Amino acid sequence: MAFDGAGPPPAGTRAQVAGAEHVLDADGALTLDLPPGTHTLTVLRPDGRPWATVALALGEAPGAEALLRLPAEGEGAALVLDLAAAGGPGPTAPAGAARGLVRGVVRDEQGRPVEGAQVFARGAAAEARTDAEGRFTLEAPVGPLGLAVLRPGFAARPLPPAELRPDAPLDVEVTLVEAGLSLGAYTVTAPRIEGGTAALLDERQQGAQVVDTLSAEEMRRRGDSSAASALRRVTGITVVGGRYVYVRGLGERYSATLLNGSAIPSPEPERRVVPLDLFPTALLEGVVVQKTASPDMPAEFGGGVVQLRTRGIPDAPLLRVGVTGSWNSVTTGQTGLLTAPVAGDAWAKGAAGRGLPAAFAQAIDDTPLVVMSALPGAEGFSPEQLAALGASLPNRWGLRETVAGPDRSATLEGGRGFRIGQQLEVGGLAGLVWREGWQRADYREVFYRQNSGALEIQNDFQFLDLTRRVQVGGMAVAQARWADTQDLRATALLTRDGEDTGRRYIGYYDEVGADIRGERSQYVQRELIILQATGEHRLPWAWDSAVRWRLTRSLADREEPDRRDILMERASGGGWRMRNQGGGNGLFYSELADLGKDRGVDLTVPLLGRPQGEPWAVALSGGASRTYRDREVDTRRFAYTVQTGGEAGATDFLAAEPAQIFDRQNILDGRLRIGESTTATDNYWAVQELQAAYGALALTLPWGLSGTGGLRREDSGQQVTTYQLFTPEPVEEIATLVEVDWLPSGSLTWRITPADAARPLLLRAGAGQTVNRPDFRELSPAVYNDVTGGREVVGNPDLERARLLHRDLRLEWYPSPDELLSAGVFDKRFEDPIESTIVVSANSRVSAINAVGARSAGLELELRKRLGPPGHALEPLVASGNFAWIQSEVDLGAAAAASTRAQRPLQGQSPTTVNAGLGWEPPEGRLAGALSYNAAGPRIAQVGEGGMPDVYATPPRQLDLAAALDLPAGFQLSARAQNLLDSPEVLRVGDRVARSWSAGRTYTLGLRWGLEAEAAER
Repeated sequence: MAFDGAGPPPAGTRAQVAGAEHVLDADGALTLDLPPGTHTLTVLRPDGRPWATVALALGEAPGAEALLRLPAEGEGAALVLDLAAAGGPGPTAPAGAARGLVRGVVRDEQGRPVEGAQVFARGAAAEARTDAEGRFTLEAPVGPLGLAVLRPGFAARPLPPAELRPDAPLDVEVTLVEAGLSLGAYTVTAPRIEGGTAALLDERQQGAQVVDTLSAEEMRRRGDSSAASALRRVTGITVVGGRYVYVRGLGERYSATLLNGSAIPSPEPERRVVPLDLFPTALLEGVVVQKTASPDMPAEFGGGVVQLRTRGIPDAPLLRVGVTGSWNSVTTGQTGLLTAPVAGDAWAKGAAGRGLPAAFAQAIDDTPLVVMSALPGAEGFSPEQLAALGASLPNRWGLRETVAGPDRSATLEGGRGFRIGQQLEVGGLAGLVWREGWQRADYREVFYRQNSGALEIQNDFQFLDLTRRVQVGGMAVAQARWADTQDLRATALLTRDGEDTGRRYIGYYDEVGADIRGERSQYVQRELIILQATGEHRLPWAWDSAVRWRLTRSLADREEPDRRDILMERASGGGWRMRNQGGGNGLFYSELADLGKDRGVDLTVPLLGRPQGEPWAVALSGGASRTYRDREVDTRRFAYTVQTGGEAGATDFLAAEPAQIFDRQNILDGRLRIGESTTATDNYWAVQELQAAYGALALTLPWGLSGTGGLRREDSGQQVTTYQLFTPEPVEEIATLVEVDWLPSGSLTWRITPADAARPLLLRAGAGQTVNRPDFRELSPAVYNDVTGGREVVGNPDLERARLLHRDLRLEWYPSPDELLSAGVFDKRFEDPIESTIVVSANSRVSAINAVGARSAGLELELRKRLGPPGHALEPLVASGNFAWIQSEVDLGAAAAASTRAQRPLQGQSPTTVNAGLGWEPPEGRLAGALSYNAAGPRIAQVGEGGMPDVYATPPRQLDLAAALDLPAGFQLSARAQNLLDSPEVLRVGDRVARSWSAGRTYTLGLRWGLEAEAAER
């Protein structure tokens, strides 16, 4: 007899049977010699208290075996599995006996994989535990074989005897039936697989909303390095600029991002959107995109809510180390232009080394960098002081040739869980990611204007860009679980990247009527820190009731120190000369800090129905949350002006390279004087407070119907204060928007097939209202220059939040736990949508307005299908793909102003997106791989003005190939070939090509070593 639970019972555990008492060995095992018949066995704790009492029925045949699961403290039920029913009695195989391989999969009655089930081979020291896909392998002695399967919450299952041969694996399929009675220490719960494709598809099937899922398993298989690159494969999603997500063709303003259920701030100064390239896939369990409104979700979205989920503690001890190296056909080994590196660049901490010198920063902290006037109380500096301050800045002018290296990355992950007693499990997980990447772009860009109804070239430049990007990420998770009823988790996440860019462009510039040369050096450091605590507590007095809570504090930070721009024109005697008009140069320092606090609680309480057996149930849920954001942007701009007057030859020094022009002696001699050029609207402070509460009712009805519906209330207040530095009475521009919204939503699911069908077919319908609020700067009446580059922008204090009505219909079919076919349609109506438009002015400013209305409708198709049945040679071959067709139209009405079209598609919306893939995913095997294709239709990149056509961008078509090979001793070799088509990204103005650029082909090799597989088999 063997006793099985969370490890062996403690030392001193005893058993009483047939009037005798026996002490269990260190493994919790006991061998007894008992006559046939029924015997009562009582297990005693080391202190003598009874632990469990069971009845053993022994037949005439010798050699019976049984497994006993012992309950937790205070519970009186135990679970016994008679292994004799799995093949009859038999002797233990002798040491050295030939062995064969047993492979199998364990599923529940609905065909979902069952993780963590224990599989035993009778008469052999062979045991296995099912993995995330319900699969297991074990070795057992050849000959007659009896197997048995145990899993908490399911009835024990002995299998009929089979013959195991040494020359061929034995494949088995096991279906477990949920236990009809609660077994004391165990609670029946739906199996959940962390990071598995089948698990997320199961969640999608069981959920009430229209969602799309992306598992960590699939992201690793496709070779995606960040959440942004992975989301390209989700139906109806396009990724712009490699980091911003557009859901269902709607712009970035219509997407919301949550991390483990909490809203997170953005490190972008003029945007609310979170750049998803900040999240390495190595730290994620999966991504869920919810496309329909529900009362429990934030109401501020139009396309969808992107839910990022970080990983929890592993089921088995985990240790993984990985390295990769990449070569790009147009970047690696090629020469570009950058400034000299500084300390910290290798760890994405280069902002500190590029900051203002301490003495300089202290001097200008509360004083403008201008010449002090003779007026009483005037602030500023003397010419001598300005010369000393200007000379104290490091001479980082000019770019130097730099050879782009290969892309590299390294990951380290480790963690494990510990069981304390029968019910408590605690553990932790930590992960680190370091990545360095290069990108070189050599391209021509033409800027057009309209002349007599025709397009003509205004400016024509040849660009050379080189970017080095370093990303560092880390995550730590501590978790405690008690008997599947209480779950506490603490998560800390830090992700930071540093992007160093050098740009040179040369070509014809219409303003001067000649060729110019422009140069920019720019370093941007972004950082996101998130501290989160979450809890889930099952309530003992009501089945399936729970309280869930979350507390999150986050900080998004963006630093852009020492951005330098210089503009040079052709000199009369040849060569280049710095432009004296308008300064010709500029230095830029900016920092953004966005603090976010999010707290919320949700309660679910069943009102009617029972845990099982009835075709109906009613559950009530509700919750409340409070989100607070505080953003501050500090910006300083400086420029050097020429101070030599009309003296002959005094400006000859401008006909030199930038580093020579800004030589320290030229500044000390007074030829160049530094001065303040910070605008009155560069700096702002903004705050938003959002309080929400909701109530919802979930119904499970006969005939396979289920539905949810509810009402959400959101109280939102936003205030933006734009202020001018160094004025006796600061000039403030204040904009305020306060709104209260009542937002209903509901969904209905019809399970067309019977509830226990192995291939469920579902029809979903959903409808709801959401809102879209202005960004902070969009509300301010101040005119400002976008600090990230671009034209002049003016805010609009009269903006109202937009309201959206969503309607969805989708048909879903699940041929197996990891297969899916779906088809859906959607329709969205916008009231007062917020759109960018051109304001008639000397500078053609961009502003935000409330348009008259808009509509977006589309069709979505999705497929994931294995090309062969279980056991067939084609079973590992998986075809996947999705297609979205979307049409939209916005009516700007009289607010169109200088825009060329009052009616046009929504800016940023691609009318079609296509993803296709073919994967090799064997249930057991050393080699896996995937071929992936991604494409999207042209979208409006810039709204046309003054009769100019809209500017359309056509994203590149991308074909990727990834493969991984398992090697002995826990090693894995991976290879990827990305962008095999080397398709260009094309920018068009009307029928003219403005820019065409290809990123090049990238080839990657990776090596990983890990212990998780061996740990899982134990």
